[in-house]
Amino acid sequence: MWILRLTIALIVTMTVPAAGYFLSDHIMSEVNANLAVQGLPPFEVVCAMPEASERPLLQNMCLDLGSLPLLSKTSIAAGLFGASFLAFIMLSSLVIGKNRAMLTALFPVVVQISLYSIVLGVTLQGVVLTIASYVGQSFFLGGVRLYLVAFVAIGALVAGYKLLEALFDYGGKLRTHVVGVPLTEAKAPGLHEFVKSIAAKLDAKMPENIVVGLQPHFFATSIDVTTSASAKPLTGDTLYVSLPLIRLMTVPEFAAIIGHELGHFRGEDTEFTLKFAPVYAGLVDALAGFSRKEHELVTPGYKKPKIQVMFFFVIKIVDKLAKIPARALLAFMIDIFARNERAVSYQRELVADKAGAQASSARALITALTKTSFYAELWEAAQAENTNRLNRGKATRNLGTVLEGKARYDVDHEQLEKVIAEMSKRTIPHPTDRHPTIGKRMAALGVEAASITAEDLAVPESSASLLLRNAMALGENLSVIEHKRMAELGLAPPAGRGTGGAGRHLSIIYRLAIAMSGSDSRISDERVRLAEALGAELFPDFEVTDFRQAISYATDIPELEALTRELNELLDSDGKRTVIDYLRRVADSEGQMSLAEQVYFEAVAEELGVAA
Repeated sequence: MWILRLTIALIVTMTVPAAGYFLSDHIMSEVNANLAVQGLPPFEVVCAMPEASERPLLQNMCLDLGSLPLLSKTSIAAGLFGASFLAFIMLSSLVIGKNRAMLTALFPVVVQISLYSIVLGVTLQGVVLTIASYVGQSFFLGGVRLYLVAFVAIGALVAGYKLLEALFDYGGKLRTHVVGVPLTEAKAPGLHEFVKSIAAKLDAKMPENIVVGLQPHFFATSIDVTTSASAKPLTGDTLYVSLPLIRLMTVPEFAAIIGHELGHFRGEDTEFTLKFAPVYAGLVDALAGFSRKEHELVTPGYKKPKIQVMFFFVIKIVDKLAKIPARALLAFMIDIFARNERAVSYQRELVADKAGAQASSARALITALTKTSFYAELWEAAQAENTNRLNRGKATRNLGTVLEGKARYDVDHEQLEKVIAEMSKRTIPHPTDRHPTIGKRMAALGVEAASITAEDLAVPESSASLLLRNAMALGENLSVIEHKRMAELGLAPPAGRGTGGAGRHLSIIYRLAIAMSGSDSRISDERVRLAEALGAELFPDFEVTDFRQAISYATDIPELEALTRELNELLDSDGKRTVIDYLRRVADSEGQMSLAEQVYFEAVAEELGVAA
């Protein structure tokens, strides 16, 4: 890949200098040929002669084409500078190698030099374009429109400034943003105590901040972090915890994950995380940021004079041309150092894995990593579904429980067996780092794939979310934040209407089915699947997500009388009979109703005035 990046970088870096040089060489050859026909020496010799000022034609030629030697020299300088920069990056990569200490200490310096060099290189190319526009007009058009030359020059300056702004936009802050909320010890004493105990066990640093969010990954960082709760950055070490994922993990699995992350706060990892990782991530952001830095130069709805429109047009063209070599050089630099970063990150992760195994067990870490890898894939579907619901005016009350619902009810035993078979090839999603495959991590920890079963990857009855006394309220808060974020991105309307109006009767039916099925025990996964299938069959607008949200809030279900009273107002006799039929079929799914289910079912039928 780096050879391809190098080739592209060479091509785009050399295009303008080569074009400038060949233009000057072509014009010089033509001029010298014409001079030779007149028995005169070459251009530079003629223009240096005193007699040139006495002959108007020669004088005009020397004035109009006097920049030819400068164009040639500037083009050569720009080409050599570009080639030297590429050589500098390659040499720096070789010298630094895969040594973590050198990568941590020298990479930020190399990046600063490189960024200034990119801006200088682009500025040199702007100079080449400016001189070429003057000389080219003079030779091919027989005259120079100075305003065009000025436009190109100003465009080059604007491009250089905007490039400098884009490249260094991240440099002064070195921070990251997460969609989440920080939890103080007062707000989450159980979680803080749990993390403290693991930090003490590992003799690792306790992070100053713990942030909980919806994104399906865990990470530790030493750079400043801004959150959805406040633009004021959190300073010091920060641990990010995924609320949906901890609902899928046992306490030992969560301990292993936390141990792994705290392992990054030991030894050289803190320095690496503080100095190298944010700079490397910032480079990636800078490259991606070019597209976000495009500014509309002409105000819509305002008709500008022709020359002003031309001015903005030329500047925009020069700006875009200037960013082509900048993008290519930046991409090459990222790619060539990625090889070093991958090797260091690989070893960092294996060392951190040992800390995770020490905090809990090697097997718990592997099952936690496998769950993270597999269930994180379901989160994309959950986000897409949430966006779709928001656009239909429905807001999900608690997105923190949605992933749990998908993992519990949409994933069967055969799928988990397949995950185990493919486990060795899986990797863990992460916002900045690259991770070794789970297979390599298992080998390093001495865990056999055969020891992992489908039951190990299933959703536990008692999850690590119990460490958060306010997990449900936190999930609701994060859901509101996510809904607002979707609206700000223009992916959804400002607010959902929730479940109401025409769908209110379904909300009640969900609760009746749940109350009946869970009257003597927790509603079983099999019965949930059946209730959802029957619901989709009998009720056209049945919503699986709403049904599962009702399950998550089963303790909040109102008394039977309140539910049936409202249902009597919303449904006619046929609708009520359909509800009774639905409840009967759900209750009979396991062969016969339990006594508690029979009592509840008959009470519903009586309240609705339908024969049981």
